Amino acid sequence: MPRKVPKPQKEVRRVTGAELARELNVRSQGIYKLIKRGVIERGSDGLIDVELAKVAIATRVRASGKTAAAVVSAPPVVASQSVPTPNPSLITYQTARAEREAEEALIARSKRLERDHLLIDRKSTLAAISTAFRRLRDDAMPLGRRVAARVATMTDPRDVQQLIDDELAHIFRTFAEKTLASTVAKLPKPRGEDTSNPLTEEAA
Repeated sequence: MPRKVPKPQKEVRRVTGAELARELNVRSQGIYKLIKRGVIERGSDGLIDVELAKVAIATRVRASGKTAAAVVSAPPVVASQSVPTPNPSLITYQTARAEREAEEALIARSKRLERDHLLIDRKSTLAAISTAFRRLRDDAMPLGRRVAARVATMTDPRDVQQLIDDELAHIFRTFAEKTLASTVAKLPKPRGEDTSNPLTEEAA
């Protein structure tokens, strides 16, 4: 029965005699004997074409030999394709560059918004809101004391309700025209925005 001859793989793999012995699981002395006899040929670089060596062993060495048996029974070894390893320094540079460009874009956008008066200072704005709320609270809390004497003389619930509504309207109108208008006036005016204050117009 003819022996099975390994078919050469498309990708050429070149190894040393010791590496070929390890791949075939045979003693390296046996491989070097075959090299000396001319069965296996080494190139000018001293390396052996793995697939050509297997073909030569399968066709020129007696089948009962251990090396020939190893070639016939050995599964084909597919050469692993080398995957280029990314350069860490290149990755670091590219990452740093992308972060720097993103930061520069954010700074440029912030400057543009600040130039157009579309940014406000958070700390000062919160302080202004807190002050405005306190003033509104101080104006609204004494409402009961202000209307108590007049409400005591009223017998019609509708008159009582009207009096309270008028007092609340006065409180909110005063807040919008004075406190709120003063707070808004301190804010920077965006470019092209109407200088009128819609808050005071709504209150009026």
